[in-house]
Amino acid sequence: MKLSTAYSNLKESVISKFKQDISIIVSIDKTKHADERQFRHGVDEVITDNDIIDTAKKASPTLTKLLLFDKIDIEDELVIYDRRNDLNIICALKNPSRDVIELVIVTVMTKRDFKPKSGTKKIVI
Repeated sequence: MKLSTAYSNLKESVISKFKQDISIIVSIDKTKHADERQFRHGVDEVITDNDIIDTAKKASPTLTKLLLFDKIDIEDELVIYDRRNDLNIICALKNPSRDVIELVIVTVMTKRDFKPKSGTKKIVI
């Protein structure tokens, strides 16, 4: 007898519901290269730390869901693209301790049609 057949005649009833809060602390770190590349477009188009932080914060709920549903993993390479200002944040997720997920910024650029390297997962906000 198949397991699915054995349980198909059971009546289902909800005996309880509860909520589990999940707290993910995201630490945004950037490499020296990323720091240098904030000025790649000249002094008129500097990518500020606040631009990077705002984009990462907007992407945080999506990152959380993708992690929970096993669509992305720690160590994955990602690009976060912000349609509002064409900012691309090339980054990776690290897990240096049990309670912290680090979003390590590798480089940044403002480019509408940026094509990341193969295997990089893209998050559009």
